[in-house]
Amino acid sequence: MTATMKTQADLEKAFRDIRASTGWNLDGDNAWGFFFFDTDPKLLDQLSDELVTGGYRRVNLFEMDADGWMLHVERVERHDPVSLFARNGVLTKMAKDRGIAAYDGWDVAPVAVKKA
Repeated sequence: MTATMKTQADLEKAFRDIRASTGWNLDGDNAWGFFFFDTDPKLLDQLSDELVTGGYRRVNLFEMDADGWMLHVERVERHDPVSLFARNGVLTKMAKDRGIAAYDGWDVAPVAVKKA
């Protein structure tokens, strides 16, 4: 589920909807993905390096179409609607400050359980 939420109330609804449709436990650690869009892959590559230094994992940088590129990073952490709203604000500002066209939103999935 990728979602760009404008308000904390939007996020509260998204959390309710995710819980209802998936049964996932959103109260613990999950894999939170974050997406950025630009026409210049070099800008996204630079942002990726900065985010990786900050504890994110680069998932992919791929060409969406002739119009641009998408960077997908993720980090395993806990969020609630308040903390995710704050994180969205930080990432939006980060994109704007670096001349990146858009912070494009987030997704979430349970952390895969590794079997020994």
